Amino acid sequence: MTLSTTINQPISTQIVVLTVGDLRAVMEDVVRELLDQKQTDKVEWMPAPLATAALNVTSNTLRAMARRGQVETCVIGKRTYYRRDHVEALAKIKNPDYDTL
Repeated sequence: MTLSTTINQPISTQIVVLTVGDLRAVMEDVVRELLDQKQTDKVEWMPAPLATAALNVTSNTLRAMARRGQVETCVIGKRTYYRRDHVEALAKIKNPDYDTL
């Protein structure tokens, strides 16, 4: 097969048309699966105000720590939650006398 015959062969394409309702349903399914997966992992999440209090840092510092990968986050709607075991481990590093919330 030469390059010219390859170019002349028809290309099959498939166009899928999705409505806003279809996209919303797919998004809800994905979110539900992610939440189910997180629940089976038995991971506890801490809201941002508790996490900042536990670490004695500002919300900007906490977001920077998350960007650096020091603490895992989960965003649901407009609220950010931080993985409790990560926050508590960091709090114990900063303060060995730290007691869990």
